[in-house]
Amino acid sequence: MVVRGGFPARGKIAPHAAARVEIAFDRRGVLWKHQDSPGGKEACGRGAGRYGERMKSQKGIAMKKKVLVILGSPRRKGNSAILADRIAQGAKSAKAGVETIFLQGRKIAPCKSCYACQKENSKGCSIRDDMQEIYLKLIEADAWVIASPVYWFTMSAQTKIFMDRCFALGAYRKDAFKGKRIAVAMTYGDRDPMSSGCVNAVRTFQDAFGYTESQIVGMVYGSALDAGEIRSNEAVMEEAFDLGKKLVSGDM
Repeated sequence: MVVRGGFPARGKIAPHAAARVEIAFDRRGVLWKHQDSPGGKEACGRGAGRYGERMKSQKGIAMKKKVLVILGSPRRKGNSAILADRIAQGAKSAKAGVETIFLQGRKIAPCKSCYACQKENSKGCSIRDDMQEIYLKLIEADAWVIASPVYWFTMSAQTKIFMDRCFALGAYRKDAFKGKRIAVAMTYGDRDPMSSGCVNAVRTFQDAFGYTESQIVGMVYGSALDAGEIRSNEAVMEEAFDLGKKLVSGDM
């Protein structure tokens, strides 16, 4: 089954100090340059600094769209990961570049509610773990794919910790969420998205990304208990591929 996103914002992101960003070109491509704050230390070069912003075109030549896939299942090749891979195949068919992050294999602690990321002139999340790298990749990507199985009537623990830690993303770039195109892939063991609890996770994504003014381009989900079972659902697999193309095409 596939549903469309596009939900109105329910509030504003807490204000954060914006870094000054300067961008120039070199002969090989894009030169990133940033300054953390007035009078702060500057950094130059490809990807220099966490506030660096990659240009979307180079001298009028469109650059390849970038899609970041977040796998929230403890099984690297589980059913939700299979759906996410099918979305990625669709995005690649539309000439997008795709990178995948397997959360289970990363060191990511839960949010500790210190609110360091929400303070004026914040330097970001106070927890120094693998989310620091992921924050940069989330900002750089044009679109995200978030995949999770349903565990105990909602998203997996790995996915929920990731979502909680995204609370700090705005400290790295003020408009980090705004306009991001997002696809969601979910699988569940029950026969129905309501009784399985999939609806609870769906509502979380809708509320969160509506609040951040992101764009949920679509969601794909289906019933699959045994590993790999989702492949037999040809309709859902086709919908996932089409969603991947739509994700990078600009269509809603």
